[in-house]
Amino acid sequence: MFPWNYGFHWGAGSYIFLGAFYTVLVVVVTTLIGALLRARRDLRGNASESIRWHNDFHDLPAADRVCRHVLTGEFKQRECPHAFDCRQCQTHAQLTEHRPAAYSDAVEADIFGMSFPVDRFYHRGHTWAHPETDGTVTIGLDDLGARLLGAPDEVILPEPGAQLRANGPAFRGWRSGRTR
Repeated sequence: MFPWNYGFHWGAGSYIFLGAFYTVLVVVVTTLIGALLRARRDLRGNASESIRWHNDFHDLPAADRVCRHVLTGEFKQRECPHAFDCRQCQTHAQLTEHRPAAYSDAVEADIFGMSFPVDRFYHRGHTWAHPETDGTVTIGLDDLGARLLGAPDEVILPEPGAQLRANGPAFRGWRSGRTR
């Protein structure tokens, strides 16, 4: 016996315990390394804003996650399954595909006294995007955003041809020396 053993005897139970302990340790360390690598990739790829929005979306009460097609009257009740990103929604694609051209060009939904044309894609930042027939996209403020901002003193737009990220900044408006 070695003096540092203090009467401990290695047996099958000791080896099973150490085997299980080191297996759990390897799994925990591997999971942490994987999480750090994914976080690094997402930060470098500017995905942090999207991740934050999806977390914030799921924290909203169900009444605030209503699909835009409920607001236009096409559904009585439906929760948005894609965090207000209609580009990923097959239901949205089917509804707009079978909609007559006159409907998408002329119809505006009047919601709480504000105008929301149904041919646009709306963003939680009170902006909208409208794909044009020539392949360009027109962007603007929704009715609530325009009321909140008022008449801006200055609007700073991206250069023509600049690529914009979904959920990223598209333009800045200045009023009374402050950005909005």
